[in-house]
Amino acid sequence: MNKINILFVCTGNTCRSPMAEELLKAKAGERFEVRSAGIFASPGYPASEGTAQVLKNRNLDIQNHRAQLLTEELLGWADYVLTMTENHRAHILQQYSDEQGKIHSLSSFLGQAGEVVDPYGGPVEIYEMTAQQLDELLNQLIHKLS
Repeated sequence: MNKINILFVCTGNTCRSPMAEELLKAKAGERFEVRSAGIFASPGYPASEGTAQVLKNRNLDIQNHRAQLLTEELLGWADYVLTMTENHRAHILQQYSDEQGKIHSLSSFLGQAGEVVDPYGGPVEIYEMTAQQLDELLNQLIHKLS
């Protein structure tokens, strides 16, 4: 069975999208190839401290993560491009409207309203809330794509 290629996208590729990437790999890495990127990423930046901490609490290591910008090549690789917000989705579609069929906000793809909370700059408790939100959404995603 071929793996499904999933690309998570957020703003800087240091908080939400790498968190989603690592959580999905841990949950169902045998079924999915998972990557992440940011629409305004500073290439080479590590994951935020809060992201690293909440993943470490789940026995996941993100020390090797380095932020990368969303590229046409990454979009071409992905079967699904799942953004953390509708604004991220709209921004990508302005530039890559021909990829419209595969670009969705994670919440709306799962039939839900709302967006994934941006923990950037907040206390570790906010990062934990984001991780819990992603945990629930990713469980639904695995179910939907299985």
